[in-house]
Amino acid sequence: MQNILIINQYASTPFSGYGGRSFYLVSELAKKHESCLVLANHTHLLRNVSEQNSGVEHNFGFPFRIIAIKVLKTRSSRSFVRIINWMLFMVKLCLLSESNIGFRPTKIIYSSPSLIGYVGAYVLSRRYKSKLYFEVRDIWPLTIVSISGQYGKNILVRLMQKIEKFAYETCDGLVSSLSSLPEHVAKVSRIKLPFLFLPNGIQLVEKNRSSQTKLVRSKEVRNILSRVLELQKHGRKVVCYCGGLAPANAMELFVEAASVAEKEQHIFWLVVGDGPEKDKLETLSQNHLLKNIEFFPSVEKEDVPLVLAAVDVLFLAHHFLDLYSYGVSPMKLPEYLVSGTPIIHVTNSLSLLKLFKCWLVVPVFEAKAIVAAVCQICDMDDIELQRHSDTAVQSAKSFLLYENLANELGEFVRLN
Repeated sequence: MQNILIINQYASTPFSGYGGRSFYLVSELAKKHESCLVLANHTHLLRNVSEQNSGVEHNFGFPFRIIAIKVLKTRSSRSFVRIINWMLFMVKLCLLSESNIGFRPTKIIYSSPSLIGYVGAYVLSRRYKSKLYFEVRDIWPLTIVSISGQYGKNILVRLMQKIEKFAYETCDGLVSSLSSLPEHVAKVSRIKLPFLFLPNGIQLVEKNRSSQTKLVRSKEVRNILSRVLELQKHGRKVVCYCGGLAPANAMELFVEAASVAEKEQHIFWLVVGDGPEKDKLETLSQNHLLKNIEFFPSVEKEDVPLVLAAVDVLFLAHHFLDLYSYGVSPMKLPEYLVSGTPIIHVTNSLSLLKLFKCWLVVPVFEAKAIVAAVCQICDMDDIELQRHSDTAVQSAKSFLLYENLANELGEFVRLN
């Protein structure tokens, strides 16, 4: 048995936001190890802030301890308060005692994207003489520079660059959902580290909460499923994106594909989700006078499988930046895979679809290529569709269940 402490400032629970990667890994690790999750009591991502109260002892019915470090409230990812919270979180990490944690940690895993907090994790690891591992879920500050256009000599960016290099040079091992992260690390530091590729996973327990009772209560889901059924009755194949609408999701390509496919009367395009890009995308579709695309609001996480199973094709994409050559691991992809519905993944990186040998990867950022991929799926016979579907579901259950991922993580920190 190991004493494992996972630190993720932006983690949340199913009660406060959604049960994410860190939460499920800790809950599974707790079956074999003493485990604790440290998170911030408030972030701009939470749906129900009151659930992550300040304090040091939270159980939520699970056999591990949750420590919610108190920070300032903010509703925007661009607020200066967010930077102050990085500093607060880091300082308060340094002050965590053994009694706060509930045990003396032998392994500490610090999870990005926030880099400032790594300094606090480093202080803890030196105090408790424990091994320290750096989990990279997003390559900061490279992501900030690549996507937002922040100047590389910005003071905050330069500080992050120094901490990033410091992290690579002081940690005992790297964990990441990005398969080619070591290539980036080699450009930042000459140190070669033990590396574990750990993609985002799926928690089937949460998926199974969906029920007809919930469906009846959810007007949003009922409207979506009714519309999908109506379209399918008229011979239309429904291509759907279900998730957040942020710049990184490259959803303008989805709208462009709908425009290119306007004469393909058997194809209809559906967007289920909300986010900062939604108004822009709706305006874009209106400017093109598109009648083959519709937008619906987001649905509760436990209702998402109902939508994914109802449509004919699922869509996922990102912009083709050099940043993504180090790997991508979309949080939506495991949910897509386990649904069994055909998937089109537009990426210039190594996709799980390619690893699992199922469905279609589009390696070019072109609307025409997406329409061609949709038509290719529409032309598949039932035997081929079932083969792809079975492979996707079985692969997801074999390799992407958080129980299995946690076992891999536990073995990695034990050996390194």
